[in-house]
Amino acid sequence: MAFYLADADRRDEEVLLLPECGSERTDHCEGNVAKYCESPGDGTLHEASYDCTLAGATCVVTAASGEPYANCQAPQLQCKGPHLSYCDGTRAVVCETISDGVLSPWVYDCADAFGSHCIDHGNGNIECEGPVVGEQECDDGIDGDGDGKVDCMDDDCSSSCSEKVCDDGIDDDFDGKVDCDDSNCSHIPPCP
Repeated sequence: MAFYLADADRRDEEVLLLPECGSERTDHCEGNVAKYCESPGDGTLHEASYDCTLAGATCVVTAASGEPYANCQAPQLQCKGPHLSYCDGTRAVVCETISDGVLSPWVYDCADAFGSHCIDHGNGNIECEGPVVGEQECDDGIDGDGDGKVDCMDDDCSSSCSEKVCDDGIDDDFDGKVDCDDSNCSHIPPCP
């Protein structure tokens, strides 16, 4: 069973819904899926799992305090270092170093798990934010909905983007038509 920490205040309740591990950690890899034990704080252990393939990573088992610890090992090209998290479409890839210096990506599909999208605030500061509502700011130079299209290149902005100046030689709304050749400039001087 996959474990998504959707609400930190309800973590213990979510962990209690997972199957029990037993009295000792039984962390292991099944294929490329990390199976690991989480504790809700009451001393019981519950088995969570995470598909490392989602992060382009490989499941590894290391020793932490003498016990097995299953996690995802990031390829160096994806996680360039700790605290260098990034957005990959609607997925938030959080890069952290865990026990024994293993660089581990945690991937949250913001759209599936949280009904939102990934926002990159810079300097590795990312978060899943708001429900997916499409591009909201059509002139900020940012891909606000994580679909890889910025501002007027995004279909969500088609109604608010138009030629701004009809004699500057620039395709302001990225529709492939410049100035008087764009229907948005019809009857606006100097266009006929």
